[in-house]
Amino acid sequence: MNKSFNIRKQLGASLVLTVMMLTMILGFFSLAIDVGYLFVVRNQLQNAADTAALSGANYLYPLVATTPNWDLARLRASSTVKQNTVDSKSLSTGTINTGYWNITGVPTGLHPSKLDPNNDYPAVEVVVTKAAANGVVNTFFAGVIGIKSFSPTATAVAVTGISPSHTRENILPFVIQGCVFGLGANGSGTIINPIGEFQIDRPYGPSGSTCNTGQWTPLQATEDQSDKTMKNIITALSEGGISAKTFSIGDALFLQSGTKANLYNLLGDCSVAGNGKCGYVTAAITCPASGLCNTDVTNVVQKIVGFVCVKVVDSSGQGNPKFITFQVVPQSDPNYKVNCNMHDSGGIGPPGGAITPPKLVNYSGNIY
Repeated sequence: MNKSFNIRKQLGASLVLTVMMLTMILGFFSLAIDVGYLFVVRNQLQNAADTAALSGANYLYPLVATTPNWDLARLRASSTVKQNTVDSKSLSTGTINTGYWNITGVPTGLHPSKLDPNNDYPAVEVVVTKAAANGVVNTFFAGVIGIKSFSPTATAVAVTGISPSHTRENILPFVIQGCVFGLGANGSGTIINPIGEFQIDRPYGPSGSTCNTGQWTPLQATEDQSDKTMKNIITALSEGGISAKTFSIGDALFLQSGTKANLYNLLGDCSVAGNGKCGYVTAAITCPASGLCNTDVTNVVQKIVGFVCVKVVDSSGQGNPKFITFQVVPQSDPNYKVNCNMHDSGGIGPPGGAITPPKLVNYSGNIY
């Protein structure tokens, strides 16, 4: 009788242990299922934030604008958030922030104004959380251990900007003065798109204007008074084959003097009025290191403040003064991307540089 009683006590203890073990098993099962699903939802959420940030950054520079359109970028990012589905539910809202992001990582985070002219890029930050209007992520089994829902968050930052460089393969050996594009002292101001045709070596603007359009350059910082270098560059524009060289904003170029009529005629031969082989090219915009950008001088060095895609309408070494007739090529012109695609850029944007494609950045400041 005592033996039977002991067996019943042991059976009762086993039942308690089984229930406890079952609770633990369900807890581990919840970790396997719910945590795994949480990672799936978290990836969906990150994809939504990434897509929205990239979409917003893509609209920071609409058409030929040269300053960021923050309102349009936020609107596009917000609209893109709502086009995503996470945890089988459409997202309703996200937090959209705009500002400047330093791609070197110092300082970190968004800041409202450009502190570093070389490394600060306009940016769109998107934060999306599965909570409130977006709905929480309900658990399958984790309720057994008291966890009924999750509210994961994803953050993405995308930057874009005016490309600071261009290759030598299709760049004209003739700089255009910054004053033509509305630039004042040291290249400051807003780059505007001149309307219609204008001529190099003749005053630009109203009668008596001190702004002159530009000057020849051997595309180097040191003096080169021979025409041979520039002749080779023009020949390469029409025939190809010149080795690539990268020019960046801030680089120095020597402004030439004493250029002979044969260079004007050579450029005219491959212009739109000629065979058209150098009809669409890129030209550097320059300004002096100090002072106003309205001085057409020679035998000096000026800095590059931007690039512009131009249509070489005609060129002539005859008459006095000699002339080159240009038109600024808008980004809507198919020839812009085909012939003036900037280095590391999407080939769209205003005079002064192409707009780089939007890129995601992480919180150490590195571009993915």
